[in-house]
Amino acid sequence: MTQATSTADIAAEQGFPDAISFGFAELVALLNLVRGEATTASAAALRIENELDDDKIFFAGALSLVARGYATVKSGGELSISGPVAAVTHALSTATRRMEIGLVTPESAVSVITVDTPEFHIILQPRAYLTWFAVAQNAWHLSS
Repeated sequence: MTQATSTADIAAEQGFPDAISFGFAELVALLNLVRGEATTASAAALRIENELDDDKIFFAGALSLVARGYATVKSGGELSISGPVAAVTHALSTATRRMEIGLVTPESAVSVITVDTPEFHIILQPRAYLTWFAVAQNAWHLSS
């Protein structure tokens, strides 16, 4: 019998990755699943607020999520997500706080965005071409 001693162990036991990468179109699709003030603020923090209402970007992101196995399409045509992808979407659409943290040295600079909800704390690290890596600070599963 093994015992999970950290959120990384829990995620591994459940088959969840330590980090998930998302393209900006995928994030646009996820943010459009639950629109509201928190979603708009999260989009602004991710620098994609101008793309939220672009149907072409939404559909490209939705197709990419399905192709990567991060989402499925239900018989009615709506996008369905679960697991870590649902946790990221939930965090972005219900965040009570977002902070950008920048670390600068003479040789380099890096920044991250933390997104906090009562259930989740995730860190989003920007990559090239407006892609982001999402890393949970606690377990990926939704609380019951």
